[in-house]
Amino acid sequence: MLIKPIQVSAEVESLLSAAGLPVSDVHDADKITFFGLHDNGKLIAVIGVEQYTTVALLRSLAVNRSARQSGCGSRLVSELEVWCAERGVEEIYLLTTDASDYFTRAGYSEVCRDLAPRSIADTSQFSSLCPTTATVMVKALV
Repeated sequence: MLIKPIQVSAEVESLLSAAGLPVSDVHDADKITFFGLHDNGKLIAVIGVEQYTTVALLRSLAVNRSARQSGCGSRLVSELEVWCAERGVEEIYLLTTDASDYFTRAGYSEVCRDLAPRSIADTSQFSSLCPTTATVMVKALV
């Protein structure tokens, strides 16, 4: 395992905000685990996950503009999938307004919003933070 959980900090919030992602609930450490990549001590990419037994919600993938196209995002997604699988997650869901092509290339498929499990549908991101027009995607890990 190459990535390790990180604490939410002003640096995490700044990177998420710069990517236009919600930050109002990022301090809910009981629900969200964040991982980051650093370069020379500076956070350059971050990803978060909420696990609900055998399903999880991937959220808040953000890469600093200077590090885009470097593979940081793909690395975080791949390693997060491994982390989830090691903890018994069978499916990872996500919501996106502008990255469905990226996640399709990573093996995620678009699904009808109504097919999301109740635990995912009840999250703040699904129920209020992301617009209802956001694309819902899923990837099976098993």
